[in-house]
Amino acid sequence: MKIKVPPFFGYFGSALDDLKINGEYSEIHFLILKSKLSVAAKTKISSLVFLEQVHGNRVITIDKNTAISAILDIQHHQGDAIITNLPHIAIGVATADCLPLLVFDPIKKAIGVIHAGWKGLRARVITATINQMKQAFNSDPKNLMVWIGPAAKSCCYEIKQDFINEFEDAKNYLEWRNDKLFFLNGKMATTELNELGIANNQIDTRAYHCTICTPSFCSFRKDKEKSGRQPSVALLL
Repeated sequence: MKIKVPPFFGYFGSALDDLKINGEYSEIHFLILKSKLSVAAKTKISSLVFLEQVHGNRVITIDKNTAISAILDIQHHQGDAIITNLPHIAIGVATADCLPLLVFDPIKKAIGVIHAGWKGLRARVITATINQMKQAFNSDPKNLMVWIGPAAKSCCYEIKQDFINEFEDAKNYLEWRNDKLFFLNGKMATTELNELGIANNQIDTRAYHCTICTPSFCSFRKDKEKSGRQPSVALLL
């Protein structure tokens, strides 16, 4: 899915954009993605940045003091969210069931991209990202636009009872069906965004497809170790 709200460009990929070859991240596939994004956004991309994701809440800021010069800056920094106010730097996360979120501040011209699995949600990586945007770019949450991308959804996101012991805050986001327990990760993310001051009409869920039961997406639960990773990317033109 392509998102165009100038000067913002966003992209949620699918298995067609798989960033791995034989289970390993592929520089060639990142270069192909960079070229594809340049054509789709009709702009030159000076750098494509992806973090080494660690399922936490660390946010990496890219600004004039930490500008990226490499064409590909892949997994050189650990974290689960990136924010920037610099144009032509594409920032992304790779997912295969975890929630990807894209954030745009149309007033301060700043963007963010978030990788939020259940551990990231437990660590409140969304809150950490929005707070970092407030601190770094003086963003006001009431102005932010957010897009939620493809991830495991409650239709298929089955969890076991011990999940509750590890993630107490998830109790309000669980659903019993046919004696099975399912996690409502999208509802939890939306609730957290609301608590931060971001209204529902600023949250776009049209790309929030289930990666497990939709064949066109990479899914670890579906394909285990053979699973690829699809990109979610934000860019300022």
